[in-house]
Amino acid sequence: MYQWHQDDPPDAFEINRNNVIYSYQDNRNPFVDHPEYLILIYDPTNAVNDIYYNSLSVYPNPVCDQLFVRAPFATFSACSVIINDVCGREVFSENYPVANELIPLDVSGFDEGLYFLVLKTNNRVFSSKFQVIR
Repeated sequence: MYQWHQDDPPDAFEINRNNVIYSYQDNRNPFVDHPEYLILIYDPTNAVNDIYYNSLSVYPNPVCDQLFVRAPFATFSACSVIINDVCGREVFSENYPVANELIPLDVSGFDEGLYFLVLKTNNRVFSSKFQVIR
């Protein structure tokens, strides 16, 4: 969904529809008025250009119990892994002093659904999504 939002910004039709709906409901879709809000919700410290997609390998996907994250390069110094649910709530956060190429994560306690994983190093942010099934 995050990638779709980046690939398909609001067009004139959506902006007009948002204005018409506002005239009836006094309610606007903030993501049409401010597409950048998505970045602010999921990671307020990063600009759009700081996020690198398709660099992480997250598997198996969908997952039941143990998720593996393959870093985009062999090793790097300190990193953090943050997982948010589809509502943007942080459900997992862990710092690693040194990360190897493969990071195992226990997701057995997660509810079924879609999640967003962010791996942060000192100068880059990598993002991926995965689904938990039961």
